[in-house]
Parts: sequence; C-alpha cells; structure tokens
Amino acid sequence: PQDAALLNEYGLKSSYERVSLFRAAGIQFSIPTLIRLLDQDQDAFVRWSIAAAIAARHGWDIDDIGRVASGQNRPATALLGIGRLRTDPRSAETLLRQSIGIDAGDKPTPTREMGFAVAALSNLYLRTHRPSDAADLQRVWINTFGRGDPRDVRPAVFELFALHAMYGPLPGFADDMRAHRDQLSRPVLMYALARMWRLNGQPAVADILRRQAAAAAWQDPVEHNNAAALLLEHDWFDEAELEYNAVISGPNAGDVLISNAHFALARVAAVRDDDQKVADELQRGIDLARRSNGQIIGAADRDIATEIAWRRFRAARKSGKRSDSIMLLGVLGSLAPTKVQMVEDIVPELKKIGNPVLAVRLYNAAAAPLRKALAAAPNSAELNNNLAWLSARCGENLDESLKLAAHANQLSPDNAGYLDTLAECQFRLGDRSGAIATEKRAIALMPDTPFLHEQLARFQKE
Repeated sequence: PQDAALLNEYGLKSSYERVSLFRAAGIQFSIPTLIRLLDQDQDAFVRWSIAAAIAARHGWDIDDIGRVASGQNRPATALLGIGRLRTDPRSAETLLRQSIGIDAGDKPTPTREMGFAVAALSNLYLRTHRPSDAADLQRVWINTFGRGDPRDVRPAVFELFALHAMYGPLPGFADDMRAHRDQLSRPVLMYALARMWRLNGQPAVADILRRQAAAAAWQDPVEHNNAAALLLEHDWFDEAELEYNAVISGPNAGDVLISNAHFALARVAAVRDDDQKVADELQRGIDLARRSNGQIIGAADRDIATEIAWRRFRAARKSGKRSDSIMLLGVLGSLAPTKVQMVEDIVPELKKIGNPVLAVRLYNAAAAPLRKALAAAPNSAELNNNLAWLSARCGENLDESLKLAAHANQLSPDNAGYLDTLAECQFRLGDRSGAIATEKRAIALMPDTPFLHEQLARFQKE
C-alpha cells in the first residue's frame, strides 16, 4: 500500500518534497520500488536520498543495482561499490571514488546523503590499513561541503580529527590544525586531540584537554548533548559519559534533555556489561519523562519497563541472589518480552526453575513475528538466521533451526554471524565436532570478534 500511494503521487511532488519523503520514510518502501525510482528519477539530490534509503536496508541485489548504475547515476554507482566491498575491494574502491567525484573534474553538488558512500570508502581504507587515505578523503569531503552549507562541515571535521586520534598524528595534521582553528574549541575536537596525545605518550596534555573539553560550553546543555551523541556514535564511551553527565549536572537543561541523557548513559553501561547501572539509568530517565510528559510515546514505556526488569534480573543472577532473580523472572513473564536478546536469556532460566509452560509461551510469542516475516520472504538470509538463532538458544524446534541456519548460509555464504548460528544449532543437536569446525570458519572471517572466540571455547569445553 505504501508503494502504491508513493507511485500514484510521485510525479506531483517537487524535488524538495521527494528528498524530504525519502529522508523521513524511505525505509518503508520496498527495495524494488526504490531501485525503480533510483533509475527513473532525473534529480541528483533525489537519487542520492533514494540510494541512502537502499543502503540502510538489507537484502538488495547487486545485479539489480548494476542494471541502473552508470556514469550519470552516481548514487547507483555508490551502491554497486558497496555491494562489491567483500568480493572485489579494488573494484569497490574505484566505483565509490567515481560516485563521489574524487577523480573527476566535475565535482558533484554536495548533499548529506552522499555520506553513506564516503563512510563506506573510509571504512575500506581503514580495513586495508590506509588511514592517511581516509584522512585525505575527509579533507575532500570537507572541501566539497565547503561549497554548500557550512554547518554540514562540522561532522566531517570531527571525523578527520578522530582519524588523527586513532592513528596519528597523520601527515597533514599541522595543516588541519591551521585550517580548522576556528573549531578547535568544540568539545568533540578537544576530546579527539586528547586521545591523540595520550596515544603518543603525552597523558598530561591529554588530561588537560579532557578537562577543558568537559568545561567548555558548560552553560549550553544542547552543545554537550550534541557532542555526547557524536562521541557515543563513535564508541568513545568515556568521553560520551562525561558529556552526558555535564548535561545532567549543568544549568539550563530541560527535562527532555536530562531524560535522554539518562537513557544514553544506560547504553554506555550496557556496553560495559553493568546491568544494575543500566536499570538505574533507565529508571531515572523514565521517571523524569513520566513527570514531564505523563508517559513515554507509544509502546516505549512498556519496553523500557521490560528492559529494567531484565537488567535487574541479570544483575541479581550475577550476584547470586537466587530469590531476587526468581522473583524478577516472574515479573518478566508478566511483561511478556518479545526482544530476541531477552527471550533467549529468559527462556532457559524459566526451564531451570520448572516453568516450561511460560518458557514456551514466551518463545512462541517472540518467534511468531519472525515466522510471519519469513513466510513473506522465505529467501531472506537474515530472517532464516534470526529464527534459527532464537530457536537454538531457547532449545526449541532444533531440527528446524538447523535447516534454517543452513539455508541462511546457502543464501549468504561467508557470513561470520550466520556461521556462528549454524554452529550453535549443530552444538545444540549434539554435533560438537561440527560446531567447532563451523565456528572456526566464522573466526577466520572475523578474527577480532571476542564473542566468536567465547563460543568456540564453550563448544570445546562442553
């Protein structure tokens, strides 16, 4: 229905309206419809917004993109490059450079939707140990956007200094400092410089810069919030925590900003596996939101309450508080969580305490939407994998889970996550040697992923 409505009204919309539509709701439309419009729309800005919506999705076919990619359709060329990243990195690099006009005399008019192509090319450079090339790319991106809205330059400047922080100082650092001296008082850039100096054995300088960053714009909670969001996006958790705490403790912050800061601090705590702090921060955030707004929008109120109970259950289990953990299992059962991560954790525990009926009920409730989606898209590798993983971790429908996992790997070979699911299914069915061999294949694809090594150790031990 969304696609039909879109196509019926498409020709009546201005270019601005079409860009706004895809920015706000592009992921709601089917991939075939998006590819069709990517081919037919003649406006470059609209094409980039369509391509960005496709890039954010799973399941698009590189051959379909290849049929519409050409020198005149740079957004489609960018998607084709992304589709070849794994199989042909050299070709992918050429296509991505072509798409954003790095090697061309006619630079494309900048639009922020081009960012997905820039990010893909930058990640390729980093994966192939070329941080200086990634920095040069960010400089090109900054100069390109310098001809557009100057506000769009600020994230790219941070990306440039983040590269210096992680790999530098890289060649061109002094020039970058001079070129962007008007932005060096921004907290995010101070944090980046602090990281760089710490990396280079100057902890005293790093500490001074961190303190200056935390104190900067102390009366502007919006600046701290924006800085924290950018830092969190880059997994700079310590710095993000400082900035969110500055929002909470500083003057002039409204309830909405403070509530969101608590929710963000819960994310930081989750990364650190501190379940009690996650629960506490979520509780503070939801209490403040309820006082200011009466309720959280939509179903989020119940979702947050469910996560609080789950995190408290995990904290009680870690600390050996059996009676508390059993009580919280009962609370979770009444809240009926459907998130796979929660259900796969809770169902085995319910079985351990002798409540298999509730365990199966929760499993079926979580599996139902996956089964419905899979019926509509039986050749979706992601859906096959997700249902297989849920079933295996819950100890339900194991024969089916093995078939689903095998099908996912046929549809998308050399995917470490899907191989891990297959190994889990094999292990649950008693094929220990098969599970070990499959997990080793997953590790060969992603050797720096701790969870895969934990899985292998578990299969070898048990």
